[in-house]
Amino acid sequence: MAAAAAQAPVPAAPPAKGDAVWEATFVWGDGPAALPKGVRMAKVSGDPEKPGPFVARLKFPPGFVLPPHVHTADENVTVLAGTVMSGRGEKLDKTATRTLTAGAYGLTPAGTAHFSHSPDGATLQIHGVGPFTVRYIDPGDDPRGAPAN
Repeated sequence: MAAAAAQAPVPAAPPAKGDAVWEATFVWGDGPAALPKGVRMAKVSGDPEKPGPFVARLKFPPGFVLPPHVHTADENVTVLAGTVMSGRGEKLDKTATRTLTAGAYGLTPAGTAHFSHSPDGATLQIHGVGPFTVRYIDPGDDPRGAPAN
């Protein structure tokens, strides 16, 4: 009987650029101020707020709603766990969404108005090129408050 293959130990800190990154090393914190409260985020690689490529994971709590918004860069999303209901347009319409479950991937081109909600919560991985910004169609939906004049 062959011996079981040994697994590489999980490092205590994220490895250097070019190496693998283990989920156990992710540092989870509050999501960015541009997203509604309750979102958790871990920066896997790079930083969405700075120039250059990035990978981040987001955890949406049950009942999460992300109002219609646009980004200045393409948004690439992979659902890792849970369910996300995703729609396009400038009005939140929960009846006009596509159901994305674990394994689903979506690309939303820069400047495309879209929205989402997650009745039971979800974990997503997003990647793209920063700086990655969020502009809400209705400024009143922006959790950062009214824009400065």
